[in-house]
Amino acid sequence: MFTRTMTVAGAAVVLTALTGSQADAGGLFRDRGKVLSCYEKVHTGPVYTTRRVRVLLQPETRRAVTTPGVYKTRRVRVKVRDGYYTTKKIPAVYRTVRERVMISPARSERRYEPAVYTTVKETQIVRPARIEWRRRGLFRRKMCKVQVPAEVRHVSRRVLVRPAKSYTVHQPAVYGWVKKRVLVRPAQYTKIYHKPVYAWRTETVMVRPPKTRYVTTPAVYGWKEERVMVSPGRRVWAVSRRDCL
Repeated sequence: MFTRTMTVAGAAVVLTALTGSQADAGGLFRDRGKVLSCYEKVHTGPVYTTRRVRVLLQPETRRAVTTPGVYKTRRVRVKVRDGYYTTKKIPAVYRTVRERVMISPARSERRYEPAVYTTVKETQIVRPARIEWRRRGLFRRKMCKVQVPAEVRHVSRRVLVRPAKSYTVHQPAVYGWVKKRVLVRPAQYTKIYHKPVYAWRTETVMVRPPKTRYVTTPAVYGWKEERVMVSPGRRVWAVSRRDCL
């Protein structure tokens, strides 16, 4: 079919050239010559062919396969309580002793004694005894020598018996015996260590851990036939099956 198409195409080219030269002549030779053959433009359909195509039937898959772990039961020694320290107090030791102590210290005291007074009564002569001449008798014609006793008075007077004085009195210290609690040994603190406590327990341990592996299934391909177009349809010059006019 392809060879035939090329032949028709070549004939169309030749016909095109001839027709063009005749057209340039203005149709002067239309009625003078003999018509050998006529061509006309026809539409050729598309050309198809069948071919095999590789297609994917099932895509590649990847899945995880897990192998479970292996476990076993065993007895293990576990720590229940950690070791720790505690502090123990050892009390202080005392004893009682007799001790001579000062009850009151020695001291010096300044004392003062006021003056001592007494009251005495005494007679004071206001006017001493004397001899006076006095007129006496009738018509007071006689002069008499008269002894006049002394004039006295009685008064009270404060007399110093003992003057005031100050002096220092020294008092010795006073001692006594008392019972006293004395420290023989002070309180002490000591650390005591308590060992950890262990116990036996049953537990499940893993011997081999679980493992995961991936399995890949390859893709599956197949073949199928499909119709494909080799060349599209076009218009070409072909021998006319009708009479030429």
